[in-house]
Order: sequence, then C-alpha cells, then structure tokens
Amino acid sequence: YAALSHMWGDVQESAPPLRAMNYNYADLKDGISLGRLPRNFADAVETCRRLGIEYIWIDSLCIIQDSEEDWKREAATMHMVYKNAFITIAATWATSSHDGFLARNLDVIPAVKIEYAVNTASGESGQAYDDVPSGFLVVTPVHDDGVGLRRGDVDCSKWNTRGWVMQERSLSTRTIHFCKNKIYFECRKWLKSEENEPEQVRPSDPFQLWPRSLADNDPAKWYEFWKRAVIGYSRRRLTVPSDKLTAIQSLANEMAAHVPAGSYIPEAGTWSGNMERELLWLVESGIARRPATKRAPTWSWASLD
Repeated sequence: YAALSHMWGDVQESAPPLRAMNYNYADLKDGISLGRLPRNFADAVETCRRLGIEYIWIDSLCIIQDSEEDWKREAATMHMVYKNAFITIAATWATSSHDGFLARNLDVIPAVKIEYAVNTASGESGQAYDDVPSGFLVVTPVHDDGVGLRRGDVDCSKWNTRGWVMQERSLSTRTIHFCKNKIYFECRKWLKSEENEPEQVRPSDPFQLWPRSLADNDPAKWYEFWKRAVIGYSRRRLTVPSDKLTAIQSLANEMAAHVPAGSYIPEAGTWSGNMERELLWLVESGIARRPATKRAPTWSWASLD
C-alpha cells in the first residue's frame, strides 16, 4: 500500500477534504467515485495505478474524524502506517487538498540528458559522492521563484512546516515528493531529483529526519537525536495545538526500542534517562504562549506554543 502525506489546507479559506465521519462511514465503505475525491486524493490514486499499487492510506478517509476513540487508536499506530508503506506519496507543493500535484506543463521545461562518470581515484575521502556510480543527469533551466534550489523545493515547502509531517517524512522508507516543477525521490540515505543528481541527506538539516546511520543502541546518541528532533518539530505548525505531543508520539514509539524501557514520559515529551539535559531548553526567538488548556508540565518544552 501507499500512504499519502499532504496538507488539508486552511479550512477558513477552502473546503475541508472529503472526510470519514460517523454519519457517512458506511456509505464511504461501499465505494467512493473519483469524482467525489479532491484533486490531491485523485492524483494519489492515479499515482498508485501507474505504480501498480492496489491500496492507499489517506488520513481523512482512514480515520473517523469525529470519533475521538478511533482517532486515538489510529494516532497511536501512525508510525506503523508510514514505516511499513511501500511508498509515501507527498503532495509537497500542494497547499490544500484541492490543489492537485500531477499537472505541470512539460513543454515549457526543456531538458538535456548528459552522461557522466565519477572519478574517485584522487584518494580524497569524506566526499558526498564517494559511493555514487556513474550515470546521467537531466539538465533543465532554473526558474528563480525565490525558493532555494534542489533541497529547498522540499525543505522550504509549506508542507514541510506542518507538524504532522515530521513523523510522516521521518519514518517513511521511500517517498516521492511532487514539487512545483520537479519530482524528488527520498529514502533513508538520499534525496534525489528526477534529474538524477544525487544529494546526500545531512543530519544537520534544520528539520531533523530519522537518523540514517544510527543503528546502534547507544542511548546518548538517541537522546541527541531527540533533542534535534524537538528543535525541528517546535518550528513547525499545528492546526490543532492540543496535538502537540500526539504528532510526535510515533517518533518516540520508534525510538523506544533503542533506549532503556519505560523511559519515555508521554505527558511531557521527555525521557527520564536524559532528564537533566532535557530540562535545559529555552525559547529560540519571539514570544511563546501557554495554551488556554494545560497540555504538559510547565517544565516541558511541550507546554508552550
């Protein structure tokens, strides 16, 4: 199956996506015509058909949105959805469910295919492309629209500022990013565009992803990962502020296998085995506000918006 990662959009500016609700759940189970689907969903279905994938998971259709019981149950297993998906389809440049992501004018994007060979005989080490085989590049013109090139198409997208995307992107093993005029492929090692140039995923990225090479069970390394993850996550936005701890729970569930059992404190988003360090946080800039309803202990980073 494939999983869709997308933005619902501002409900005040556009209609919400098609949603599973208690009143229409039985009707949706009988079948959904393509005409009822918003463009993002229809494009995701078309992508699955082209890839030969029979099933797709979409949050607003696979979780009953007005059932607190169903939402809590599904949110607790969200990490399994993205971790085990054959591929994640990311509508990276669509800012609402109604934008769509497959349409683009290829006639105005001329391209040239260039063969290349990688020479690593110089003896230099530590280069980003040491293990890259020879191959080809597809060169296209650069259109300066104020957004950084290459990684900027993904990292600087509005999609990547969404709080839930942190765990969706981090835990997915394969992701296809549909950007404005280019497609990117991301796995646990590389972020690569359809132009075929390799690009290494660096652990210092401002939006921290699941560690690509951290296979050991050294708790100190995992606690450092959590620190960076919280920094990146705190810069993101949540439509529902009360989701603050829920939207990062899946990362904690995955990380729990690498640190002492029972050390995660879900009510605070911290780890008891690293408490003395996790209390040393501050607001990076601006003014942080406490939510009207208490969400976490005042000593937790999650207590502020």
